[in-house]
Amino acid sequence: MSLSSVCVVVNALRLRKFKTNFKLEENNKEELIKMKKVLIDGMSCSHCSSAVEKALSSINGVKKVTVSLENKEAIIDIDLDIKNEEIEKVVESAGYKVVKID
Repeated sequence: MSLSSVCVVVNALRLRKFKTNFKLEENNKEELIKMKKVLIDGMSCSHCSSAVEKALSSINGVKKVTVSLENKEAIIDIDLDIKNEEIEKVVESAGYKVVKID
């Protein structure tokens, strides 16, 4: 079978919404990441926001951390299996208080 024939068959299967194992794993991986907003009390300078960012980045499963000093919050992209208690514990160990986690 030539390469063009393989492409035609694969395209036909794709159009019929046939899912390969590779695509299923890729889609599931994307669904496992969630954004959480953490309101934090006690941050007053850029050093504080850097300390919070470093603490949150140290959690296994955290993909991205953005800390806003103006809004006193951190936006984190995490795996779904990370509990709010773990986030709170890490922030409080850095010397700050978690007000709310959305």
